[in-house]
Amino acid sequence: MKLCKAFRILLALILIPAVCVYPALSPAETAWETMKLPVAGVEIDFPPASELSGTLIPSYEVELDTGVVYSEVQYFGIPKEKADFLLSRPGIPLTEEQWNLVDGACPALLDILCMEAGKTPEDLHPDLKEMLAPESFEELGTCGERSYFIRYLPDLDETGRNLSAEAKAELEALVQSCREPGRIRMIEPENTAGKLLKFETTDLEGNPVRSGEFFGKSTLTMVNVWTTWCGPCIRELVSLENLSRRMREKNVAVVGLVMDIRDREDSETILEAQQILRREGAEYMNLIPWEGIDSVLAVYSFPTSYFIDSAGRIVYEDSAGSQSSYEYEKTIDKILAEMEQEK
Repeated sequence: MKLCKAFRILLALILIPAVCVYPALSPAETAWETMKLPVAGVEIDFPPASELSGTLIPSYEVELDTGVVYSEVQYFGIPKEKADFLLSRPGIPLTEEQWNLVDGACPALLDILCMEAGKTPEDLHPDLKEMLAPESFEELGTCGERSYFIRYLPDLDETGRNLSAEAKAELEALVQSCREPGRIRMIEPENTAGKLLKFETTDLEGNPVRSGEFFGKSTLTMVNVWTTWCGPCIRELVSLENLSRRMREKNVAVVGLVMDIRDREDSETILEAQQILRREGAEYMNLIPWEGIDSVLAVYSFPTSYFIDSAGRIVYEDSAGSQSSYEYEKTIDKILAEMEQEK
């Protein structure tokens, strides 16, 4: 589970790209803008983007273990006119030119670790302790039943080796800004449960799919979000096909959502997804992402699965990674039992 520098950059830039863009230091009277880390439940105030030479993004939020959420805010010291790709929808891979642009110019400004109240980074699983270096975190505070820890500029020498002197000074100023009282606040984590999933899109064959009609056919629908470059996603396709067949008698549908397809015109990625599904023997429906999808589905890792009721509302999110069909079936049976009790 060791998280090497290259893999951290991969997570930040491909797996879980930007939710929004905010910046750094300015005079105290400047109106502050708020960046949210919804999975951890954190808000951070930064001055307006116009006052920052680089770009700040909440690069990723990952549930590393039960009750352990790891979030990172990343600084990109590249020209703003070349930084639009940082706002790509989650799952879109970088081009070689974009990789070269950010290499050595994308250090983490800060990492935040959210844990169950009363626990500290020293209580992490040994593999996570090796990965995260718990001694580098300092206590941030508590909120409800959660404890928060933070560290600043954890890998500047490596991932920030190509930054200009101006950018490095800006980073130091940002750290001082974050240390000011009230700049970082702990809030209730965002919950996707109850959100309405409404869309119009097509499957990989170009057939139109409307959410209302589609979800209404099943008691429960499992939407498995994956990408064509994600090995664990591809390895579980066989299990998902087996699950799809077994769940028909329970009126539960399984559908895939291929997140790295840019749009309906992205014929190259659509073809690649079709070839992968055919090779793995997965015959259940797979969808193309629709405009505005990231405002409802905050996908921070792949694969992630959402469970949707017949009204199109999210009832459960599972971001535990690839699983066997029987593990998914246990989750489905639990959800169905809870739905039955609520009738």
